[in-house]
Amino acid sequence: MNEWLCYIREEVYTLQTHLFLVRETAHDGLEYATIGDNGAIILTEGKRFEPIKPFLTLTDMMAKELFKGLADCLDKRGIKTESTSKVEGKLEATLHHLEDLRKLLKLK
Repeated sequence: MNEWLCYIREEVYTLQTHLFLVRETAHDGLEYATIGDNGAIILTEGKRFEPIKPFLTLTDMMAKELFKGLADCLDKRGIKTESTSKVEGKLEATLHHLEDLRKLLKLK
């Protein structure tokens, strides 16, 4: 099984945001997650390029608040996005470079 991918589609004309959770399966298929009436997560097999149901549909305002809250929660748990990790890595490298420059300037 492949890893889960998250896609977000914003619909300007309805002011709705759809969140899709999908992963590829064998033989060019896919599996997607939805939430059932009882709140349980339902995994459904599908075929590539066929329409799928969103995992979650929210109003734009609610989506922004929820996604911010999720991002903060994930950050506190140490789960970083790739772009956040790159920025933090660049910042750390810059700090080390500045420390080296300070050492050099003290020598002169």
